[in-house]
Amino acid sequence: MKSLETKRPTKKIRIGRLNDSESDIKWDKYVEWSSHATFFHLSGWKRVLEKTFGYEAHYLYADDHEKICGVLPLMRVRSLLSGTALISLPFSVYGGIAADDEEVEDLLLEEAKHVALENNANYLELRNKTARDGMPTKNLYWTFIKELPVAARECLAMLPRKARAAARKGGNSGLEAI
Repeated sequence: MKSLETKRPTKKIRIGRLNDSESDIKWDKYVEWSSHATFFHLSGWKRVLEKTFGYEAHYLYADDHEKICGVLPLMRVRSLLSGTALISLPFSVYGGIAADDEEVEDLLLEEAKHVALENNANYLELRNKTARDGMPTKNLYWTFIKELPVAARECLAMLPRKARAAARKGGNSGLEAI
């Protein structure tokens, strides 16, 4: 028989919600540092989704009173077909939990479940890079990885002719990659 006892945190971790520009800076520093986070975890993506689609953001973070040790960006999405959902993150391949360790991951997941209940969500969807034990998965999205050469002209040469012309036109118009 499985025990009903819950795990007790071994360190003092607080779960907070991203809500001001000071937190944005700390959030983004963590995202840039974490090997589990992606471009879609950045606070700028939150603003894009809020302004473009009117989604309500629920960006959760864990901190040990010194620094952020985990993040979970969530958006409340309403659909006529599937009702209300809490998704991490819509229009993103990845956007699930990015955390220093499993304990922090568990705490963020528990808080996400509470947020889903508070928002009367029909479901909670986490788009993690890797599957998590005990959680259902779907193979809807795929990632392709390709090593790129260092020299820009070699990268350009890898593009099909029309895409190469479009890239050159953008460069001639003053656009640049950062």
